Amino acid sequence: MINKYFRFYSYFIVATVLLLIISCGGISENNSSNTDYSDTLSDLNELNSPAFPEEDQIKTDSTKLIHSFEFHTENNPEYLSENIYGSISGNIITLRVPVYTDRKFLIPTIQYSGKSITPESGKAVNFSDDNVVYTVTAEDGTTAKYKIIIQNRQLMRSVEYIPANKEKIDPDNDEIIGYSVPEFFKDGACSEYTEYYSNGEDGIWFNDDDDIYSMNVYNKAGEIVESYSFNNPGPDGIYHTQDDIYNSYVIHFYDKNGNAVEYIEGISAGMDGIWLTEDDGFSVLVAYEYENKLLSREIHYSDADVISCYYLYSYNQDFRIDAEWKYNGPGPDKEWLTEDDNLETETFYQYDDSGNIIRETTGHDKYGIVSYWYSYSYNTENKIIEKIEYNKEGHDNIWFTGDDIIASRESYEYNRNGRLTLSINSLSPGTDDIWFNSDDNINSYTIRDYTEFTETYTSYYWPDNRIGPDGLWFTADDIPWYKIYILYNVIRNVKKDQEIYIITYGAGNDGIWFTADDVKLNSYMRNRFDPHGNPLGTTYYNGPGNDGVWMTGDDLIDYYTVSVYK
Repeated sequence: MINKYFRFYSYFIVATVLLLIISCGGISENNSSNTDYSDTLSDLNELNSPAFPEEDQIKTDSTKLIHSFEFHTENNPEYLSENIYGSISGNIITLRVPVYTDRKFLIPTIQYSGKSITPESGKAVNFSDDNVVYTVTAEDGTTAKYKIIIQNRQLMRSVEYIPANKEKIDPDNDEIIGYSVPEFFKDGACSEYTEYYSNGEDGIWFNDDDDIYSMNVYNKAGEIVESYSFNNPGPDGIYHTQDDIYNSYVIHFYDKNGNAVEYIEGISAGMDGIWLTEDDGFSVLVAYEYENKLLSREIHYSDADVISCYYLYSYNQDFRIDAEWKYNGPGPDKEWLTEDDNLETETFYQYDDSGNIIRETTGHDKYGIVSYWYSYSYNTENKIIEKIEYNKEGHDNIWFTGDDIIASRESYEYNRNGRLTLSINSLSPGTDDIWFNSDDNINSYTIRDYTEFTETYTSYYWPDNRIGPDGLWFTADDIPWYKIYILYNVIRNVKKDQEIYIITYGAGNDGIWFTADDVKLNSYMRNRFDPHGNPLGTTYYNGPGNDGVWMTGDDLIDYYTVSVYK
């Protein structure tokens, strides 16, 4: 079953993660549930007043209650595509709105008991401010204050479907092939992300016996703590217990300061046949040690007891790494972590006043003999504009002088907005000895074009004779290795999310890229949104349909996802 869907998960994992980032990122950006309201609530009157009166409660001159607080589409047609209903708990009212809802001009509909309410029901209020308070005044002049908390909806699950009809989406009848479920901490940060690939023995989706494909666990800092790839839950039928049968797992351990202290990739259950025990087989096991809160040593193990290599670090007065040493053997005494260990490489770093690396030097043994070094240059915005690799000293046989031999040279250019527009990797300046012109021995270069709504990446690479018939680089007949085109969904002049992502490898008979006859257009994806820019899911296409033309109405759907929120 896993093999059946392996291509499906690996090929489109980027889009699944993107949808999760949209949900989690939007939530945490405007989420108010993590705020301590104790100071605000201390100013609220009658905190213990019930949200709803009891049936036998008699309205008096002191009554001051909010019974309902809602956003109706009829009053907010530009911002909402469905009604939003508030949850009232004491004097706190919480509403969950779609991810990209503009909160600046929302108009609430309020039912209350009392003489008046401020702000008034039906009046637009800027709810992007987390400190909105409504005050209900009773007939006798006493007041009650209600704190309004607006949160983004949380993604409950993303369901993947295979369409019965490859030309259209029909979630009511199409086959479910898997789903993913994020879970969240109270502050809205993602705590766990699980992918399911089958509906278990009962054949019913979305219950406890569904088969897990993989699981990621996060801490509150957003760092991944554990990652599991499952085969099945073992004899007890319960996932995440000792008898689980895994494909692999990854576990990160952190100290109280958030520093990584251990990293493990397990690939077998070991001699005892039980996963997550000390004899598990490891592909990677790394231990991190700190001194004065700075990483001092990083030890890599080939199994639980045998060291394969380790790194030592030292720091400058600005707490940046100025030296790194890699040891790959225990030395003559056969003891690791002793003074005679075999030094494989040592690397030294130099920085400018802004903290940018300007020189990186790597040697191959303990005598400090240089193997190669890099120099870096930056513009006034601290963006890298050049990187040069030197791999041999020149005629003077002295390193770091003007005649050092250049192995490769990289150049970067940016537009007025600071966005990268050109990157070039050249292996030699050609016969004219001038870098970055048409006779260079180019390894690769990429041109990036931007508009308000699109981005295009055109990459040229030297294999397969991509230089073009004239034999010169940077001329009109250069043949791109591939192009990437991204069209963005723009809501109210804000670039919300990627709408179309296309990789194509040939311009077709018309010689024009991103037209219907492009060759080797393997697939593309389109994110779906409601009229207000809120993500509904993603559709993945893998064929041009009966007309043989890509990006037309009959393109064949490979699979699609539907996002379900709470």
